[in-house]
Amino acid sequence: MPAAKKKATYNWRASFFSPHLEFLGPCRFVVQGEGAILEAVGAFEELRVSETPKGALATVSVGDSFECHVRLKEVASASFVSKEKPDGKALHIVRLLDKEGGPLLSAILHAGPDGYEDGAVSFFERLREKFGATVDITDDLEGED
Repeated sequence: MPAAKKKATYNWRASFFSPHLEFLGPCRFVVQGEGAILEAVGAFEELRVSETPKGALATVSVGDSFECHVRLKEVASASFVSKEKPDGKALHIVRLLDKEGGPLLSAILHAGPDGYEDGAVSFFERLREKFGATVDITDDLEGED
């Protein structure tokens, strides 16, 4: 009797980050808490996912100067927002949202002294075209081996 075919373990939460966000280039990561705001420039490159007692944890880091951890089970959706600042500069923001729609993490494309990394804005726009303004992120398994 042939062995039963196993369903692929494709975790949409983990796979949303890579390859979908890794080509955005440098981003300003912003987390707002109850009395503090943390901002740092990093990137979604070098993504690692590890299992912890509290569930899967996505980690991105840049050398020894930046590290960000995201509890994947807390991420229910992501939004892609472009808006203009009062000075006329455009902001391109990926927001990771909880199940109530509250922000867990905002990643704003970071323009250095020479502007955005080549292709970053067009990649962001392609993501927004692919997913729409907001995309639900679930633990659903997809595909078959």
